[in-house]
Amino acid sequence: MVVVMMYRKWESDDVSSCRWQLILPKSRIQEVLREIHDSASGGHFGVIKTLSKTRERFYWDRLRSDVEKWCRECHSCGARKGPKTRTKCRLLHLM
Repeated sequence: MVVVMMYRKWESDDVSSCRWQLILPKSRIQEVLREIHDSASGGHFGVIKTLSKTRERFYWDRLRSDVEKWCRECHSCGARKGPKTRTKCRLLHLM
């Protein structure tokens, strides 16, 4: 069996840094997100840190939206944050 791995070269805008990102097949996305976000080393750090850690090594189409969705639907993160509270009180109708 032959396994073909494809990488893409990413360069910063000022070309001061570059890295090679593994182009991930769709079948492996959940596995990678589970490891980066949910594992003991991942730590449920939220969208920005999960996105940063993912982009260090991987690339796939719609990566940002997949990470945002994964973090938004994470039961552990939702339970820790608690319910959203209102920041403003209701308007009262005075007569």
